[in-house]
Amino acid sequence: MTWLSVCEGRSRVDGVALGAWGAEWQDRKSYGSSFIGPPGDGVYKIPLGCLISRDTPNLFAAGRTADGDQWAGARLRVMGTAFATGQAAGVAAARFADYGVADTEGIRSILRGQNALISASDLLTMPIISIG
Repeated sequence: MTWLSVCEGRSRVDGVALGAWGAEWQDRKSYGSSFIGPPGDGVYKIPLGCLISRDTPNLFAAGRTADGDQWAGARLRVMGTAFATGQAAGVAAARFADYGVADTEGIRSILRGQNALISASDLLTMPIISIG
């Protein structure tokens, strides 16, 4: 996953998780920090491709170990996004163990059955929970 693809809001047909956190990083020289919010509608798709090992087809990664450039990695590493990529990587690994392939449609189908958020439109169908 690249910073440019996230910022441009590129549509991902292999999206299996949804990120909603911006990028933040600390500058060692100034001891300051920076934050850039998520693009467009506030969410971005995380592709299956950044969760699969390049040379070991049954090895999946999530959270801080998902594949992204330095700036995209600042978005992937946060807790909520790590949960989403962890769920997707777990489903992908189970799919691979059962069928010998981690197919995006099969993974997305299972994730939807688990009420995972995979696209911005999923946010519209979320139940509103009232506390108190």
